[in-house]
Amino acid sequence: MGDAPLTVVAVTYRAEDELLRVQARSLAAFAPPGLIERIIVIDNGLPRLHGRRRAALLRDYGHLADLVRIIPADALAATEGSSGWVGQQVMKLTVADHVETPWYVVLDAKNHAVRPLVPTDLIGPDGRARGGFHDYAAHPLRDRLAVTLRYLGLDESAATHFPPTSTPFVLHTQTVRDLTGSFDGAFAEEFIRAGLSEFFLYSGWILRRDGDWDRVYDGVAIQCPTLWGGAASTAGITAALDELEAKDAPFFGVHRRALGRLSASDFALIAAFWVEKGLMRSLAEARRLRRRFRRDLALSLLRTRLRS
Repeated sequence: MGDAPLTVVAVTYRAEDELLRVQARSLAAFAPPGLIERIIVIDNGLPRLHGRRRAALLRDYGHLADLVRIIPADALAATEGSSGWVGQQVMKLTVADHVETPWYVVLDAKNHAVRPLVPTDLIGPDGRARGGFHDYAAHPLRDRLAVTLRYLGLDESAATHFPPTSTPFVLHTQTVRDLTGSFDGAFAEEFIRAGLSEFFLYSGWILRRDGDWDRVYDGVAIQCPTLWGGAASTAGITAALDELEAKDAPFFGVHRRALGRLSASDFALIAAFWVEKGLMRSLAEARRLRRRFRRDLALSLLRTRLRS
């Protein structure tokens, strides 16, 4: 099972399309033949991904373009009345009905590969998913985890040793189907009503089923140092890139808030990194991407205000 190809599931909306293009280029550059069987892009934005924007994304996938399937959000779940973020969480699970491989890995648009990938970056040699554990006792997401634990009838002491909630995140396809199928056909509605979280729910469901995670996770974390919005500075970039090098991490992340907040000089550090990795042809191309990103972000915020 560890040698089986994977499905990559990526989620985008109009404010993150430019980041997804970086991810697409990274997979084209660093995913070896046979690692990826299908790429599913969940289009969680309005207007839908179409025309020149869609064509540009498919070009960025390069030799992987024929593997790409773009699925509109409303084909996966009815999430009206929820925020885009909550709806996105639902879709990361309901997409399992469209996955044909034993495992799929969820990537947010902020994630991109930065070195040649090998199967054991995501699935260990014993066939279990890569995935470490965190102590959430003092974590900012502690309350969200507690909601899910209570919902599942699990002791909240599990929060001191629990799987992560960040991407890249590898899921066992049939397990996700079993989970969503246990909700009697009203999974999305109940997920939203109960205030659940997708990866916490998946991991908690396994814990309730098995009593531990030994069948699914091998305890080895997938390394993806990330530049978050609160660290959008020279020091933050330096720390993230130093961590990347020290851990030989296969993935890196640039959150949209960081990309929007970076000064021109600090963004030049990220741009140079992308050029070094072959994800941009030049610093000028990276700057053009950032201009498009900032335009898209402003339009997305305006649409959100108008809808509300």
